Amino acid sequence: MMKTLFTADGLVGLIFLFNLGVTIIGGLVACSAERLVRAVVGLVVCFVGVAGTYYFLNSPFIAMMHVLIYIGAVAVAVAVADVASAATRVK
Repeated sequence: MMKTLFTADGLVGLIFLFNLGVTIIGGLVACSAERLVRAVVGLVVCFVGVAGTYYFLNSPFIAMMHVLIYIGAVAVAVAVADVASAATRVK
């Protein structure tokens, strides 16, 4: 039996594939970026995709903790470290 995109199962599959694409593209940007700022943005996009996967798997608490811990702490700490190291490179 063929599933169409206009059924609930078809839309769930599309949402999952979109979420998978966001995660993979974010990971590729994070790994292949030459500048640290672009790598951090790719890392944030990848983390959003992973949090979306957790939410898709009916774990909203784990998804929110992933957003708070990884995006809110790790990515911001890397961005602040980049700004601090850029200030010392200018001198």
